[in-house]
Amino acid sequence: MKVDDAMLVVREVRCRFARDVPQVMSTEDSLNYIARHRISVSRFGDGEFDIACGLRAGFQCESRGLSGRMNDMLRNADENAHHKIAIPLVMATLRGYTHVSQWWWLKYCAKKRSAIQEKLNMDYVYLDSQISRIYINRRRKEDSIRYFDLWKALWQGERILVVEGDNTRFGVGNDLMDGASMVNRIIGPSRDAYARYEEIYDSIIDHAKDYDLV
Repeated sequence: MKVDDAMLVVREVRCRFARDVPQVMSTEDSLNYIARHRISVSRFGDGEFDIACGLRAGFQCESRGLSGRMNDMLRNADENAHHKIAIPLVMATLRGYTHVSQWWWLKYCAKKRSAIQEKLNMDYVYLDSQISRIYINRRRKEDSIRYFDLWKALWQGERILVVEGDNTRFGVGNDLMDGASMVNRIIGPSRDAYARYEEIYDSIIDHAKDYDLV
């Protein structure tokens, strides 16, 4: 590791000990909150934060328009009771994650925390965006079973419309969505989807009335 990188990691560790971190619900509390309040969720992971900071992500080229809209969402996070922003719980704590995941996020936060936290509301309680990463990066695999059950309960008996990239195949080849009464899909591009935002949005609006959950 380079000296500069090592110094950033030391600063990140100090930041965590000082609790100068955002407030983020646990994975389980986040899933229970979604179920209880029936809210919409916007999930910000490392790729989304890169875009908000004006960088390109592996799945999306640089876009001033998308970056601006993401920053607006982060700034106005507390203005809509029916919508919550989710950010990675690992920005607040590394407990419960594999050593590989802990080290990756420690280095990521060491380099990006300042740029990210200036966009966040430190008084806002975020959901955990890692609700979609509940197995491979977790140390206690038995907890993953409970998380999957909480996911399945969200759409039990519901009519579901999945909007996804053409390589995503969410819930295909497994029993994740077996409890839904109906599952249909709108398939969009797997890369640079923002260039077709209006087309995707209009398609969702045209079909959403026939479903309980999008």
